[in-house]
Amino acid sequence: MQTIRLYSVELVLVTALVGAIAFFGYLGYGLVYTTPTFSGEQALHYVARQVENGERNTGSVNNLAVGDWLAQELADADWKVYIQPFTLVNGAEARNIIAISSLPATDAPVALLAAHYDTRLFADADPAPDQRVVAPLGANSNASGVALLLELVRTLNIEESGYTFCLALFDADDNGNLPDWEAFWGSRFFVQNAAESIDRCRQPALVILVDTVGYPGQTLSIVTENGAAALHSSLQQVADELGYAAKFRSDGQGIIASPLLQLGSPTILITSFTYPFRYTTQDTLDKVSAENLLNVGRTLETWLERGPVP
Repeated sequence: MQTIRLYSVELVLVTALVGAIAFFGYLGYGLVYTTPTFSGEQALHYVARQVENGERNTGSVNNLAVGDWLAQELADADWKVYIQPFTLVNGAEARNIIAISSLPATDAPVALLAAHYDTRLFADADPAPDQRVVAPLGANSNASGVALLLELVRTLNIEESGYTFCLALFDADDNGNLPDWEAFWGSRFFVQNAAESIDRCRQPALVILVDTVGYPGQTLSIVTENGAAALHSSLQQVADELGYAAKFRSDGQGIIASPLLQLGSPTILITSFTYPFRYTTQDTLDKVSAENLLNVGRTLETWLERGPVP
């Protein structure tokens, strides 16, 4: 009888132990798979990673190295990555980096997130004439936009959003008005060839462009085209709810010059039109703040996770 009682006690203890392991395993599963929240500090780290080796003008060693790093980061996040190489009319070699989220189902509306990752060949707007032949670092213009999108890739709850996300990082976009160059070569190539090479991205329900979004000294403009005026209001409302209203201008002034408008989709551009250090040698890492990146990134993250907008 004594033996039976001891066995019963041991059985109860083993059962309790197994239950405890299962319970804490369940908690651990939740902790491991909880979607993180947008981090301004992490986004700033992504900016620093881009500028640490210098400028990233099209065809340069640094441009190729940063492009490889971006592609690897996207692949590590389990996005399907496409490299879209092209040759410019001036003979330079360039490549866009495109990635598509793995969720949700293929019939979900597509949201296209876009930024250029190249930097300008010359700091031709620098106040010092002798510096205008130097290549700018482009920390805010536009490592900040690329970093913001990369952090969204890490943190967006894609399934909750109801979107399939297409991320487009363009090369050869930033040399408009320079001899033998035109603006938006990478964006134009994407628009002209998306149907052939990346069909899933060719008819997005929504396009979001981000450029020069990290400087804390200015408010940012939200500009809309192709019937996206109502989206401006809903995005501004989210910023208000989060306490970031002061970061965005309410007038919506400015234009979108991107070839992405040719896709015919409602398009939103978030940018600073008056950033004082654009195309100068002063566009350095100290011009980008984690708080600014957080304000914009958290607003977009929350807005997108609320689901497809009408």
